[in-house]
Amino acid sequence: MDSKIGLVLSGGGGKGAFEIGAWKALKRLGIDKKIQVISGNSIGSLNAVMFMVGELDLALKMWRNLSQKEALPLSATQLLGLYKQYKKGITNILEEDTIVDSSGYQEIIGSYVDFEKVRNSKIKGYISAYNMDDDIVDYFTVNDKSDEEIERLIKASSALPGLFDPIKINDKFYRDGCIKDNVPIDPLYKEGCNEIIIIYLGEDERVDLSKYPGVKFYEISPRVNLGGMLDGNLDFSGSGANKRILQGYLDTMAYFDKLAYEEGVPLNKLDIIGEIK
Repeated sequence: MDSKIGLVLSGGGGKGAFEIGAWKALKRLGIDKKIQVISGNSIGSLNAVMFMVGELDLALKMWRNLSQKEALPLSATQLLGLYKQYKKGITNILEEDTIVDSSGYQEIIGSYVDFEKVRNSKIKGYISAYNMDDDIVDYFTVNDKSDEEIERLIKASSALPGLFDPIKINDKFYRDGCIKDNVPIDPLYKEGCNEIIIIYLGEDERVDLSKYPGVKFYEISPRVNLGGMLDGNLDFSGSGANKRILQGYLDTMAYFDKLAYEEGVPLNKLDIIGEIK
């Protein structure tokens, strides 16, 4: 049976720079060209559409040039208040007042995402978002969407309670998919992917994979904690991004190197997702 390869990018705010480092490793190993379907939640949705058009250098530039003020303009008092809110549990603060204008995030999306290339990508893309009205997660395809629709889907998938306003799509209100599903495997499984790479942004995110029989999973997660709410999820500093990009690259290379060692073959001969070039 031919392989159909999928890639899942989870959410985690500033920790998402790790996924760009992982992408860099996948590119070095030649695996990036084998991906046929991708899904992303929250910051993973932005990284996913960048992956769809294959612009790694632009993604690296985006993350390295981000500033806290641009991406998440919060005062120290607001950051502390948000941290206290999240200690209550995300499902308990769905109706909390919004404290950040999303125009900065919208400008980042508009500056770095080539919507036409997303539509023309050979990779099928999905973005997940939590449907507040129906209390479910919806998975949206992006290849068939307009510029504005893709932008709104990324914003909806990233609309954390207490941080950004919910986004209205087709008369429903949406928030960050992490409320129900931060690791959107379902659309890839329904697409028939039988090999799926998951990029986690924390060990505690691992999901029950027994729900997906017949699939070979490759689970990549940080070997060193990427930080907590304040120094991880809400950290969009250039220094933080650089550190996580490097960690994502090294951890992904180490993951596949370990698989090669276990099979007793050189890394370039590892029989995984086809032969690595």
